[in-house]
Amino acid sequence: MPDSYPEWPSGEQVHQYLDEYVKHFGLDALLQLNTEVVSIELDEVAGNIWTIGTRQSDNNKDSSMPILATQSETFDHVVIANGIFSDPYVPTFPGLEEFQQAGGQVLHTTDVHQLLGDATGKHFVIVGYGRSACDVACALSDISSNKVVVVARELIWKIPKWIGGLLNFKYLLLTRMGEALFQYIHPHGFEQFLHNGLGKPLRDLMMSSLQAIITCQLKLRKLGLLPDGPLEDIARTTLSLVTDGFYEKVEMGAIEVHGGTHIVKLCVIDGKPSTLLSDGTIVPTDFVICGTGFHQSVPFFSMNIIKQLTDDQGNFLLYRHIHPINVPQLSFNGYNSSLFCPLSSEVAALWIANLLAGGMKLPSPNKQQLEVIEQLAWTEKRTKGKHACGGSIIPFTFHYIDELLKDMNLTLNAHTHIREWLLPINFGAYVGLIDELMKRLASEGKITFPLC
Repeated sequence: MPDSYPEWPSGEQVHQYLDEYVKHFGLDALLQLNTEVVSIELDEVAGNIWTIGTRQSDNNKDSSMPILATQSETFDHVVIANGIFSDPYVPTFPGLEEFQQAGGQVLHTTDVHQLLGDATGKHFVIVGYGRSACDVACALSDISSNKVVVVARELIWKIPKWIGGLLNFKYLLLTRMGEALFQYIHPHGFEQFLHNGLGKPLRDLMMSSLQAIITCQLKLRKLGLLPDGPLEDIARTTLSLVTDGFYEKVEMGAIEVHGGTHIVKLCVIDGKPSTLLSDGTIVPTDFVICGTGFHQSVPFFSMNIIKQLTDDQGNFLLYRHIHPINVPQLSFNGYNSSLFCPLSSEVAALWIANLLAGGMKLPSPNKQQLEVIEQLAWTEKRTKGKHACGGSIIPFTFHYIDELLKDMNLTLNAHTHIREWLLPINFGAYVGLIDELMKRLASEGKITFPLC
């Protein structure tokens, strides 16, 4: 990204960067924007050819009407990159109909931009305690004259961008040492020492000290927002950074957090829409805004294909979070949510390209199945079921990327590997992997290089 960008760019800056990226590499002609994929069908008789049906997007379409494709194309291979956070999930609350008739509205955090111009004097209840829920609470508290209420079923640990006001969080979580503080499925070497050897007391002391610093820095005990579990629980789910100003606004009274609480029902009190919480509190409510996550859906596939892609719990059965074991000529990318998604997704894209070029041979389907099942069982236990249907690898991004590189017989130089143990990852160190892979494939006669 441009040197002029701050360390944490705004959404507008990221959008501008992507737009410039497309122009720089001449990708405009390859993009079909405002296009909805309606169906993706496999013709096994024709030799595993995919037919993709599309239509122009219509944000105002009637969801009760059948969605029909208006054009179709055939392809040899399909990569699903629709994201694991693309289909907003909004719970169904008792009393919704009466609440809406009284003028109340229930929205997802992805829809909150439409409220920012009309928030003054409104009452807001935010459901959830993740990053998006806290971001929305802060934004609305800046423009609403009323206290914003946050309803959190579970209080979770959040990491400040600057730990103790001095140490950038990247030195904790975006290094190999930071990742090694959390036990991987098969620890070895130094990690074995930290978790099952003489180094365990040191590792435990580091985690408890960090927990004490964050507790003091964010005034969690004073605010009544101290999570029940230890800090290492951040490895269970998507890591949540502290929203700038959130805890300060709680201390000022602009935001009120009800921890360990949930909505019992939506109701109408004295003709006004309201919310009844499980702690007995009744809150005047014009808008309930849900930061309650997303479905992982692939609605363009038939149920037959979906059954082959997932297990009985709806978890995706993907080898390396990329390759379906039972469906041919299909790949997934972005179903490997990590602490640095652009890099994990780009290395996964190289993995897919290498596979399609015939640059590597995968284990047998049976071995793939056993490894995926083992990984899912471990992830289910570690995260207590909060793993985006198998689509999250947090916090083990380095391990994941190393596994993909090993599959492709690609290696980082020793200096980079050692540096990453103590310093935050340098994405530029991975740039040469593309040329290295392409030149090798060209030398083997699998592709023509350079590509035009």
